[in-house]
Amino acid sequence: MMHEEFFKLLENTSVNDETVASVESAYKLTLPDTLKKVLSVSTEDVFVDEKRLLSLSEILSADIEYGTAFIAQKLIPVFDSMDNDFIVFDLQENTWTMFNIVDLCQFAKRELLADYFN
Repeated sequence: MMHEEFFKLLENTSVNDETVASVESAYKLTLPDTLKKVLSVSTEDVFVDEKRLLSLSEILSADIEYGTAFIAQKLIPVFDSMDNDFIVFDLQENTWTMFNIVDLCQFAKRELLADYFN
């Protein structure tokens, strides 16, 4: 799916309270609305401009699956951007950022998720 189509889908998506509650429980924080909508779409296998939207189970098990302390760092992995890079939401800074799971570093911070697709 192209990013324009994905962001239109987000606009029309209702928040899945059960999905959001499971992530909020794991991270022990309230999530921003945009992230709630993205997580509500993550029940499907979706590729957006060659970036793969992680499933809810992948997000909840990311610490184990990717060997990275996402929960401790308050980073929610959302898209696999390939080459060990993930688009994550940084709950401490309330911003989107790229995160490399090999180098354990953040880079390319953005206020809007859409900025990674333009």
